[in-house]
Amino acid sequence: MTLDQLTECGLTARDQATGEVINVTPRVVTMPAASPTAADVTAERDLQRLCEHELTRNGIEYLHLSPRSREKAGWPDLTFCAAGKAFAVELKTKVGRLRPDQFKVLRRMDANGWLVRVIRDFDTFARAAQGDTTAGELLQEQKGYSA
Repeated sequence: MTLDQLTECGLTARDQATGEVINVTPRVVTMPAASPTAADVTAERDLQRLCEHELTRNGIEYLHLSPRSREKAGWPDLTFCAAGKAFAVELKTKVGRLRPDQFKVLRRMDANGWLVRVIRDFDTFARAAQGDTTAGELLQEQKGYSA
């Protein structure tokens, strides 16, 4: 389990080398009663949490690097494999735009066969998590894109 998953369950983690308890502040993740939509989410970080929860709920392994720990500027918000397809997903709000470093990394990933998508709402992400290769916006559809 990840530290976040332990935290969500209200459990503690121990350092493998020393055996000391790592301070984990329990947090409660509340999900809307109905299927969340773009109307429910106004901040990118909230969309991120909902999407991670959806991947976990479906047993899909994923990688999310926090901006503080990213060694590579522009790395997408989520990378995962669904239905045999490798997805690189950048989550944005309705008006959010990709930064130049994001374009650079995502163009390279696209050229190497990743399904690169910009996703702006939970319902679209849920389709991608099921392996829908048409879910989300293509990199080429983004404002500021140049080949």
